[in-house]
Amino acid sequence: MSQKNTRPRRRESAKVDAKNSIREFPRVRLRAFVSSGFPRSRPALPPGAVSVLSVVQLLCFCFVAGCNSPSAANNKLRVENSKLQEQITALQREIQTDKATIQAREAMVGTLPTLPQERLDKLFTTGGIKLGRLTGGDPSSASKNGDVGIKVEVVPVDQQGEKLKAAGRFEIDAFDLAQPTDPQVGHWSFNVDEARQNWFGGGLLYSYVLKCPWQNKSPVHEELTLKVKFVDELTGREFTQQRVIKIRPLTTTP
Repeated sequence: MSQKNTRPRRRESAKVDAKNSIREFPRVRLRAFVSSGFPRSRPALPPGAVSVLSVVQLLCFCFVAGCNSPSAANNKLRVENSKLQEQITALQREIQTDKATIQAREAMVGTLPTLPQERLDKLFTTGGIKLGRLTGGDPSSASKNGDVGIKVEVVPVDQQGEKLKAAGRFEIDAFDLAQPTDPQVGHWSFNVDEARQNWFGGGLLYSYVLKCPWQNKSPVHEELTLKVKFVDELTGREFTQQRVIKIRPLTTTP
């Protein structure tokens, strides 16, 4: 009878001891942590290492700052380059104008006289020509097998490069340089009246649009070299522009 009573008491005392040990466990760890002392601070770096680390950090900061914002010197160089490029373009246009003037004077010996040069310099006269974005193959709504010719968008410009509605005549030549024997595809001429009929000054266009249908033959390659010459009616100057264009060759005879 005594043995039966002692077994439950032992079990209860074991449970009490377990609870007390669980409660005392954090306190024991805290005492051990305090008695052992707090962790020591990280050892200091040598003076040489500190200076090297500071220099590396400074270089990284300068590199990031330089990447984020362009320097004033670079901006100044960009502006100067842009101005120089504009000056070069203006000088090239002046040279082309002077050359055209000389050629016109040489060709007009014995023909109708023009205004003196000092008076022409006071006017807005033609200083060159520009080819527009419509220049290329001329498709036809009736034929879906390729282009039926060439379409040329061209406008005269003054000495400052501004568009100018100037009267004159045009000569247009197209070459297929991939053909070694006979590269010329065609030659088209527009006198002053014919060119005037093809002037478009409304909407988004302010230029001549000249259509040049295929003549004796249509090209077989997609790349052509186009040469456009304009002879100004007022001054007699000649101006030429050249461009490589893309077309769609006809698969059948137009």
